[in-house]
Amino acid sequence: GEGSLDQSDKNKTRMSEQLRYTPKESMAESQSGVGSSHFDASNSGTEASPHKVDKEHEKALAHAESRAIFRLKLMLLFVLIAVALGVAFYAHKYARDVQEEELYNTFQSHGTKLVSGFYKDSFQKLQAMESLSSSITYLFRNETWPFVTIPDSANFFRPFLALSSAAHIKFLPIVGNRQRLQWDEHVLKQQNWVEEAVQEIVERSPTNAPTDAPSSLPSMMTTSSQPTTTSTTEPTLITNSSLTLTTTPTQFPTPADIVPNNNNNNNNTNTRRRRTQYFEIDETIRISPYIKSYVGVDTSPGVWTPVWQYSPVVSNNNYFINFNQLVDDEFQLDFPILAEKKNAVIARTESYQQGLDFQSTRDLEFTQEVLRIGGYGTYEPGEPIGFLHYPVFQSPSSRDKVVAVLTATVYWKSYFQNILPETAQGIICVVENEDQQFTYKIDGKDATFLGNADLHDPRFDEFEITAEYKAFQDDDSDGIAEDKGTTNFNHVYTGVPVDQSRLNYKIRVYPSQEMADLYLTDEPVYYAIVIACVMLIAVLVFAVYDWYVEMRQRKVSTVALKSNAIVSSLFPKQIKDKLYGESEDNNNKPLSNRDAFRRAGRTASTRAADSPEQSLTSPISSSGRRKASAIADFFPSATVLFMDIAGFTAWSSSREPSQVFILLETMFSTFDKLALRRRVFKVETIGDCYLAVCGLPEPCKKHALYVASFARDCLEKTSVLAHQLIPSLGPETGELTVRIGMHSGPIT
Repeated sequence: GEGSLDQSDKNKTRMSEQLRYTPKESMAESQSGVGSSHFDASNSGTEASPHKVDKEHEKALAHAESRAIFRLKLMLLFVLIAVALGVAFYAHKYARDVQEEELYNTFQSHGTKLVSGFYKDSFQKLQAMESLSSSITYLFRNETWPFVTIPDSANFFRPFLALSSAAHIKFLPIVGNRQRLQWDEHVLKQQNWVEEAVQEIVERSPTNAPTDAPSSLPSMMTTSSQPTTTSTTEPTLITNSSLTLTTTPTQFPTPADIVPNNNNNNNNTNTRRRRTQYFEIDETIRISPYIKSYVGVDTSPGVWTPVWQYSPVVSNNNYFINFNQLVDDEFQLDFPILAEKKNAVIARTESYQQGLDFQSTRDLEFTQEVLRIGGYGTYEPGEPIGFLHYPVFQSPSSRDKVVAVLTATVYWKSYFQNILPETAQGIICVVENEDQQFTYKIDGKDATFLGNADLHDPRFDEFEITAEYKAFQDDDSDGIAEDKGTTNFNHVYTGVPVDQSRLNYKIRVYPSQEMADLYLTDEPVYYAIVIACVMLIAVLVFAVYDWYVEMRQRKVSTVALKSNAIVSSLFPKQIKDKLYGESEDNNNKPLSNRDAFRRAGRTASTRAADSPEQSLTSPISSSGRRKASAIADFFPSATVLFMDIAGFTAWSSSREPSQVFILLETMFSTFDKLALRRRVFKVETIGDCYLAVCGLPEPCKKHALYVASFARDCLEKTSVLAHQLIPSLGPETGELTVRIGMHSGPIT
């Protein structure tokens, strides 16, 4: 017959999951029939459950998937950290490259300007010497050489000193062997040029200066009868028939220094007493008519080049007048180039130290006084002094005979001063020739001597800018150019060539660490740290967000697993899949046009609550969601079993609830195991009633056989369990049995 099975939600308890027989067991059941089927309670829990194996496999897969996701997240975290560090590194590199480029461009600008200024100053010095040489040649074009004296020498040399930026210029006539006596007579006749030069200095000095004048101005001196100087150095007296000049080695003379003198016996004598740091000199120095050497009158044969006139005149030091310059070893090497090759010479650099010997101390004092008078400040012992030798020709029309030599004393520091702006700090300039090196540091308009060696920082070799002294006169150079770190400079130079056979001066310009520190700051590090922190904070936020999402996902998953377990315990897999599938379809399936129109067209009053009729007839609930459709399947052949415990009502009336629970739990759990073994699906339990079915939800041809076998097993197992529960539940428990009813046919 036909039957239908209703499900009651309020009385559902537990449902065991479905388990299929193995093929061997199914075959045995089909051969033996109902009577041949026998259930052994001792073996019921020992056989493996395929569903349990599937769940363990799924759990292993889920664990492996979780580990894979964790590894992926960890890898992503490392990638994000690497990206953060990489961005910070490249930000630091970019900022550092910008600073290095700024340093390079700034240095190139300052270095090129410094080299250009060096060339310009070198050109001006040589061109000034050429002009001075031409002027002397033209001035004495009709005179007999070497018996010439430049009139008003102080004013004559002054413009050329300014043009050449030289500290000192000396005029050295070339005296031949046969001209020696005539030269001595010429010196005696023309020695008053010194007095004229000193008088020129006196007339150009400030007058009526206050007694508290700054140290940069010459101090006022009183007459010789009332000296007011506070200097520890004894004053020098230069006397002649008309005046007496008193001054000190470190003071400009003023008109107050000049007093009448009636002593006419010391026309050619300068009496000087001076005290140095190491010893006291008390001597009488004459403007000797004889050509001198370091040890006295020069008696060497041959040619002489006496220092005849010079500017500016050092009033208290006339030792160098008529001194033969050829006694100097370096000048001996330069003189053939001047006289025979008729070229200019950049001489070897000299430096003076106090106390090395008598001559070195004298040279130091003379150099200090010359530089002070020339406005170059105080000479620091050991600083390089350069010399530029230039030939003077006899005829202005032809340069076939050299009759004199001009020597310009050049403070090497002057080549690099007043060129760069004050913002240029810490530029290193190395000057070198074949056997000498010395280094300057340029800070703005000032230059500081560092030492007699190449003292630049090798880390800045790639910044090097080089320039040679002769480069500006090369014929192939064109203005200021930059080629592989070398800057060339060219002006129209009209003088004699500069000889490079002995010494070729070259300068090399570098930045220093001081300059680098102005541009290579710690800002790139700060940028990198800030960017790295921002990126790491972003990574941290991402990690926290992922952790939060994972926690939420675990909670949702836990709830879903519990719900799935409940649904799986209540319904077969097919029914569960249909429930889940329909729920997903309802959530994703869009409303039809009619349903959407009906939902959108409702007024506020009708949306407040749906009527009962609408709830029953409308496929859309009051919340706007589509109602779930009923799950109803037709099974043409199935067997239903209904079983209850006979005598249970009377037995349970005299028992505690816990005892009733023990009885039902023991029997129904055993029936569930038997049902799983016999492929019977437990529908529900109601009190002491047990409802089961076979042939659905999976169709089975032997549904009646399986249910009959299940019924027989339940009868046998009930008797065994009843007797086992007597000790705990009482003797009446052994009398309990089950009543079973079965029916086969189509079912919905």
